[in-house]
Amino acid sequence: SHVVNVWGGFVVNYDLVGPGLHMRNCVISRNRGNENIGGIYLGGDFYFTSVELIRCTIVHNSTPGIGGGIYEAARAQRFDSCLVAFNSAGEGGGVVFFFGGNSNNTIYGNTPDNLDIEVATGVRNLILWGDSSIQVTGNLIYPTYSNIQGGYPGEGNIDEDPMFVDPENLDFRLRKDSPCIDAGDPDLTDPDGTHSDMGAFYYHQETNDVASAERPGRVTQISAVYPNPFNPEATIRYELAHDGPVTLTLYSVLGRRVRRLVAGTGSPGERTVVWDGRDEAGRHCGSGGYTVLLEHGNIRM
Repeated sequence: SHVVNVWGGFVVNYDLVGPGLHMRNCVISRNRGNENIGGIYLGGDFYFTSVELIRCTIVHNSTPGIGGGIYEAARAQRFDSCLVAFNSAGEGGGVVFFFGGNSNNTIYGNTPDNLDIEVATGVRNLILWGDSSIQVTGNLIYPTYSNIQGGYPGEGNIDEDPMFVDPENLDFRLRKDSPCIDAGDPDLTDPDGTHSDMGAFYYHQETNDVASAERPGRVTQISAVYPNPFNPEATIRYELAHDGPVTLTLYSVLGRRVRRLVAGTGSPGERTVVWDGRDEAGRHCGSGGYTVLLEHGNIRM
């Protein structure tokens, strides 16, 4: 996140590392490539490689060149349940791909186009939507059961507002009246056992509770402690992915609780808290190392 480089945030060149990359649940956001590639480049001379991107979020990356979100020059075996949104480039705003094995992805609001491809086959359950004047540049072969703005030929394809919960705030879950629910490939099922939905985030029909899921694009994490080392106080920045109980506690290197800085219920978003170097009794703590423990739901880090 927040990398400024010649080629964006994350670069893998198979000439150097060899084939084989498996990315799951990764977030690549707010990077900039000064020449090409905003978010991620996967490529090299090994075009037939073992590449998987599963449940990844690639958002708000940019470059004046080619490939705002993803530039994939190695043929991916799986590109599944990913969100690519609000990326920008001179050419290929969202995804520039030679790829196959593509299903259940949401590509939204990239500029100047959402999808710039050489050849893409096996595309299904895709949502391709947003403010881009051009949705597809290149040769998208036989997409099926997909929602593509402006329409696209293929079995089961539709052209209807997908009805996301709050796309401007990266919440691309489907509302309960979305036309994408149960409209995916009939040979696939969602984790709730129902007919597959289009897009990266399925609607759970057993709970009918869209608010229960984590917000896509957010992660629970301690994102910074600064300055480090510090004297006399340190700022701790953390982020929450969903609503729920949260505590943030300081411990000594011996495991003794020094002070609880946060205790209560948190909502999605980024927060900061300042530690003044004192314990819970107001005494100054000695020089040394301290551990920050963030607890949120079932997450401890």
